[in-house]
Amino acid sequence: MPHSVKALVKPALLIWARKKSGIHVDELARRLDISVEKYQEWESGTEAPTVAKLRKLAEIYKRPLAVFYLPEPPTTFDTLKDFRLLPNADFLEISPQLRIEIERLQYRREVALELDAKLGIQRPDFPQIPHTLSRPDEFALKVRDLIGVTADRQFRWKDSSSALKGWIAALEDFGVLIFQISKVSIEEMRGLAINQRPIPVIGLNGADTPNGRIFSLIHEFIHLLVGEAGLCNMHEVSHGSTREENLEIFCNRVAGAVLVPENVLLSEDIVRSHGNSLEWADIEIAKLGRRFSVSREAILRRLLIVGMTSPDFYQEQRAKYLSEYKQAEDKGEIIVHPDFITKRNLGNAFLRLVFSAYYKELINVSNLSDYLGIKLPQIWRIEKEVA
Repeated sequence: MPHSVKALVKPALLIWARKKSGIHVDELARRLDISVEKYQEWESGTEAPTVAKLRKLAEIYKRPLAVFYLPEPPTTFDTLKDFRLLPNADFLEISPQLRIEIERLQYRREVALELDAKLGIQRPDFPQIPHTLSRPDEFALKVRDLIGVTADRQFRWKDSSSALKGWIAALEDFGVLIFQISKVSIEEMRGLAINQRPIPVIGLNGADTPNGRIFSLIHEFIHLLVGEAGLCNMHEVSHGSTREENLEIFCNRVAGAVLVPENVLLSEDIVRSHGNSLEWADIEIAKLGRRFSVSREAILRRLLIVGMTSPDFYQEQRAKYLSEYKQAEDKGEIIVHPDFITKRNLGNAFLRLVFSAYYKELINVSNLSDYLGIKLPQIWRIEKEVA
């Protein structure tokens, strides 16, 4: 009978998944409706779970079933550097949910590598660009040239959501897999990058605003280009005391210059007609933010860097913006259809790759469900939007 078929899973994968989840063996046994002794036999290798029980275990751990058939436990999480900056506080612990999301992104990358091989896809080498921490604007010009996003193309995006899709598409075309993450606080993580070649990965926090995700996206792309990536939360510091802090400052500066190039900013009518005052009206900042599809804070920071506002005015306005952001967050999230969230989180590039392998009969429908981590009814609904 199908329910009694044994799963060919390595005990090391079971041990790894349990430790990462933080769930006690007693609780696992209760939820699996087996004895503690039976579960311990699985981990010792003297007995194996059935396929049905392994599926249940995957549901408990919130992991794709296929991750249990990897040759060895994933190690990507342990290699991610922590670039998160928290003023006057220790670094946050990594929550169980964020651990799961990081490993899920790594699993999808491994799926992409496997499907590339099946489809005969040869991806170009992802570059690593030499950099000087004191020259972020020069580096930003190289980035704009590299991904081919002109000011005209940027200004054609009608709003922040369109701009986010546009920037994501540009980086996906460059060979980066981009995913979004749910159920993780933006205080814990706004963005992350997995610096592995081929197919580097960027993860964005879906709870952030479109403007926030745009900045995080470019920030993480810079991390990949300099060859050092990890977890980031985009907190601002003016002066770094460690190598990691100085690199974060550099990535922030470059991201700002990529999104709002100095020559383009200074040629804008609003800027040219502003005069010599170092103070700016809210409507001026808001219009420039909409023009470049970035936050008001990002615009003001660029004006500070090019010498068109003062540190005092910048700090005063920034405090006001942060207060307004907090008030908006307190109102709660807008309810969005689950299919939209799933499609957004999986990313167009990954979805197209998996569906392409399925259409060419290189994977079956069970693989399709495992690779995407969703059930068939939702897959067919999402397929209509991807095709």
